[in-house]
Amino acid sequence: MKKIITSITVIFLSLNCYSQNDNSAHLHYLNQLLEYPFSTEKNIQGICFITPSNDFDYHQDSIILNDKDNNPIVRIAFDDSLGVVTNFNGKVFKSFDSSNPFSPWLWVDNPDYFRLSFECTDSTENLYKVKLNENEFGWIKKKDKNFKKETIKEFILKWTMEPMHLDFNRVTNPLKKEPKYSSIVIENPKVSKYKIWKAESIDMEGDWVKVKTVLGEIGWIRWRDGEKVLIRIDYAC
Repeated sequence: MKKIITSITVIFLSLNCYSQNDNSAHLHYLNQLLEYPFSTEKNIQGICFITPSNDFDYHQDSIILNDKDNNPIVRIAFDDSLGVVTNFNGKVFKSFDSSNPFSPWLWVDNPDYFRLSFECTDSTENLYKVKLNENEFGWIKKKDKNFKKETIKEFILKWTMEPMHLDFNRVTNPLKKEPKYSSIVIENPKVSKYKIWKAESIDMEGDWVKVKTVLGEIGWIRWRDGEKVLIRIDYAC
């Protein structure tokens, strides 16, 4: 993501320019983009997400996480000339540096639209244990006002409800009338030509999410299968 974040931003904004009346053009564009092949989000193995609080201002405040011995391991701060600067394990990385090993579940170090969410794998009475990458963990104090806890349902719906959206493979993950495998599939002739579809989420029941597609159809799709996430999320809005 870090290497191509600028071009992806342009693609997201271009896709979002299509109105409901331009749905055929949107589907064609979404399915033909060689620069943006469909891929699903990371697996979710944790129990919840820890995200910056609603009133947190990354232009003014720094994000600090400690290791298990309460020593600072990550510091994230905004710099007018350098963008989002990450100090991780004593090394400094500027925005868009693909060599940065800091890789939480959601991490977009674009200074124009900063995105950050940690997957929480465990907690104690006073602390959240969060993944910093596949091998390293940090700890966040529960009383730290710069952060808040979000359930997995809250997190997914926040990023996929209007004006945000999700993309899904309608061939392998068909739109259904009800949130169950045995439910009737909502057929559409365009599926034979376009397999990747855009939709907005409306509600969620377990591993199923109720969506409204770009054509205005309302139904249910699987958003995950066990730990595996089956959708792609737009974080650019």
